[in-house]
Amino acid sequence: MKYLNPLAVGVSKYEFRIFNRWGEVIFETEDHNQGWNGSVNRGSSYAPNGTYTYQVIVNDFTGYPHEYNGHVTLTR
Repeated sequence: MKYLNPLAVGVSKYEFRIFNRWGEVIFETEDHNQGWNGSVNRGSSYAPNGTYTYQVIVNDFTGYPHEYNGHVTLTR
């Protein structure tokens, strides 16, 4: 099984979210070792194939915030 797991090195704060097409959060974590495997509802089911938006918010080692957004396509 593959995971989407952004690489976070030297950060003091980490937030990773996946949104569906309606802007609802379907996955979120503050653990930089936990990636998204396509599951929703805390792993009770899997999201359908499609395009999802991701958001990563981190604070660098000086405390300066950074936000990264993009899209990922889920296929099985």
